[in-house]
Amino acid sequence: MDVVVGRHSVSPGSPGPIAIGCAPHQTTECAPTCHPVTATGFQGLGLQARDVDMAGLPDNSAQAVAIGEDDTVYHRARNADGSRTPFYALNASNQQVPAKGEKAAIAATPDDTSQVLITGL
Repeated sequence: MDVVVGRHSVSPGSPGPIAIGCAPHQTTECAPTCHPVTATGFQGLGLQARDVDMAGLPDNSAQAVAIGEDDTVYHRARNADGSRTPFYALNASNQQVPAKGEKAAIAATPDDTSQVLITGL
């Protein structure tokens, strides 16, 4: 499944919609000034995802966690300045191997970090 996820601010300090679907989605991003953007799918980024969750943090950044077709858990961030990190595999707790799961959730915390919960397998 190709998944499109876009979390964008619609005005400075105002979180916008989350777009999840199978086609690009036109929206507005404010990082820090507002401009039109297209929320694109993970396919163009080299990741086929079967489960996705996102969290918006107090500093106007966002983080995404995704389960790949191989059950590996991936993470990506959109920084407050609008720059983005590449997707990378999260390591399992206290291990040097990628975490695996069937579902993943991410939650923002007040100190601009996040916590990830992985279930299954």
